[in-house]
Amino acid sequence: HLLGVFRAKYPVFFDAAPDGFAFLDSIDRTIHVEVRKLYPDAELPRFDCSRLGDAGMRLEYSSGRPFAHLAHGLIEATMEHYGHAVDITREDLAPGDGTRARFLIRPRAG
Repeated sequence: HLLGVFRAKYPVFFDAAPDGFAFLDSIDRTIHVEVRKLYPDAELPRFDCSRLGDAGMRLEYSSGRPFAHLAHGLIEATMEHYGHAVDITREDLAPGDGTRARFLIRPRAG
């Protein structure tokens, strides 16, 4: 649901990305830059992305808020929006509190 709200309110960010991996990679470098212009005091999560070539992407989420589950859902919805069939694995880096997690996003074989 939340990704649908973001798509409806800010389609320019989705239109600018050719695929889901590029969109995820643009969150900190582009989207959060624009958010900070409007809300300089916003406490935004970090999305540190590393492309793994054809093997997918590693994304590390960190936040002062325990929303790693929400980030997981947004990653899934993003990849679905762009038509990617992927497998996502999650490793909690701060076990039990949801403030830090590493996601491996890999294209599904087939």
